[in-house]
Amino acid sequence: MNRETTLLLVLIAIILFLVYGCDDPPEEALVTDVAAAQVSTTLPPPPPATTTTTTVRPTTPAPRPKEPVSRGVPRTSGPALLERIAQCESGGNYTAQNKRSTASGKYQYLDTTWNNYKGYAKARYAPPAIQDERARADFARLGTRPWEASRACWGR
Repeated sequence: MNRETTLLLVLIAIILFLVYGCDDPPEEALVTDVAAAQVSTTLPPPPPATTTTTTVRPTTPAPRPKEPVSRGVPRTSGPALLERIAQCESGGNYTAQNKRSTASGKYQYLDTTWNNYKGYAKARYAPPAIQDERARADFARLGTRPWEASRACWGR
């Protein structure tokens, strides 16, 4: 074997090592004929692609509750639960003012939450109908979340 042939075989061995990642390429990749080695420069075809099929059963959505339900809350109607919350928050007093915060009114709205609702700076300045309207709207939209701080009282 001459020097060129030896270099060509070494080059082919390096290429096979890079392609197959091992010192012993598969038999079909070995080239025994130098003339064939000069022509054989194509790579083997890629392995066939595999696909995975996943079947998902359609699910029926759970029925929505008619009124907001918080975990651990006794099953009472919305107005009855809202009244229990008001009794815990202010004793049912529409003009109540919390001594440690800006919370006021029957449902103890903070001034920042009340946010001048219907033009009243504080909940305690609003007439009972307005305070009740706001509490019913918040209860319908948020459930009992605005009154979680007093849950120990009304959640029994």
